[in-house]
Amino acid sequence: MMGIFDLRSMYGATEELWFPKWDYKGQPWKLRSVREVFPLLFCENFKTPCLVISGERDYRVPYTQSLQCSRRCKR
Repeated sequence: MMGIFDLRSMYGATEELWFPKWDYKGQPWKLRSVREVFPLLFCENFKTPCLVISGERDYRVPYTQSLQCSRRCKR
């Protein structure tokens, strides 16, 4: 349901560690290829306002991901 804004902080806040380990073959902060696709690193390039919807019913992606997006990418 929710999108991942910063995989590093999501990795530390979720109980489901199998998927990031499987998808990225390791811890996200050690992989260069994962760092290149963090939306967190491209906030200054956002041109269009974003509607950020959060909720606590997505049990794999903490709602704090949407909070980070709304706070970091303010214009």
